[in-house]
Amino acid sequence: MTRSPTRMSRWNLWLLVVVSAAPVVFAWFYILNPDRLPDTRANRGELIEPVIPVGAMRLDGPQGAFALSEFRGRWVLLLHAEVCGEECLSALWAMRQVRLALGSDRGRVTRLLLLEERGAQLPDRLMRGVVLASPTMEGDEIAHLSTGSVHVVDPYGSLVMRYTPPVRADELLNDMERLLRVSEHWGNDG
Repeated sequence: MTRSPTRMSRWNLWLLVVVSAAPVVFAWFYILNPDRLPDTRANRGELIEPVIPVGAMRLDGPQGAFALSEFRGRWVLLLHAEVCGEECLSALWAMRQVRLALGSDRGRVTRLLLLEERGAQLPDRLMRGVVLASPTMEGDEIAHLSTGSVHVVDPYGSLVMRYTPPVRADELLNDMERLLRVSEHWGNDG
């Protein structure tokens, strides 16, 4: 027995309707039930939404006062700590490893240790290439920084991501590689 052409075309029509309607039905289902969406975010750090402009933050460094905006055009890995204990040293090590692992892109990343304890003795192997500063009392940008956390500041001077202790180098590297790849063709003029 062979199927009649009318029956076949009806079957094809229903198949076309089902295939066309399926995305709309699934979309409507997820609109009504957003809690059923899978959590497939790619970033490992905590996104800061909306981003917080911190470029005007004033800092005291060994060579005098400067603003965070002096790093415009570069990504900044910023570690804020009151004193540099075990967690601080571990985060400094993770930041160092990440910058080394970035290879040719490491010139696009600056490491900044914002330390409130003045005159602290820190290991040279971890501090090589780190900008050391302490916050000034003017401005409230410091209130947005979590003590002990590594923060990512974008090339435009905005706080975009945070990693709470213990900071894992592999997670930070994963996110930084993605950020550097995406921002490769951004202009420096904002």
